[in-house]
Amino acid sequence: MQTKNLLILLTVLFAIPACSGGGSSSDSDPTIPQGDEDFVPPSSDNGSGEPSGATTTVCEDVDDCAYWFCECSDGAIVNTANCTNNFCLDAPSTCPSACEYFDHGDWSGRVGGGPNPAPDPDPNPSSCGTQGGTSDVCWSCVESECCGESAACYDNPDCLDYWDCRYFCDPSDQDCIYQCDEQYPLGVFDYEDLESCLLGSCSQDC
Repeated sequence: MQTKNLLILLTVLFAIPACSGGGSSSDSDPTIPQGDEDFVPPSSDNGSGEPSGATTTVCEDVDDCAYWFCECSDGAIVNTANCTNNFCLDAPSTCPSACEYFDHGDWSGRVGGGPNPAPDPDPNPSSCGTQGGTSDVCWSCVESECCGESAACYDNPDCLDYWDCRYFCDPSDQDCIYQCDEQYPLGVFDYEDLESCLLGSCSQDC
């Protein structure tokens, strides 16, 4: 599983600008939601070395690659990921086959989601998780007010995946939020626990 950090959650809660996905020749559009159909070919070895279309995100299997949300020519959105030679592939290398697989025509070229490169390791790791891209003032509040909640979520892979899923949901889109709840049920409690603490104690600083 890819490494996540607290910045993802704070982006959801406080509208901090997010970094775009790494290594893709197509820009990820946060307005494109997750679709209802998943096309995930098995992880493969294709010769050796870095394959064409590799992102900077490495993988052991396809579960390590976050979904691309591909808009097809008929308007349908399909979710897909590909791990080849231990690299997650970019959207142009994955989306066309996904649209074709579900008979949605060609890929439109528009995409959301996608894998992100792992951040550089924090030279001064905190028992509260990781600082990521948060400001010093914000992180100070997290450490003093929400350390336990932050650590619990950071140590829960389902909570981290739930962050990523909720990031692409409009706050008013209950169907999207429900899909995240269904997909990562073991992450909901820790996410909501941290969300409640941040909103209650750190909204001014973050």
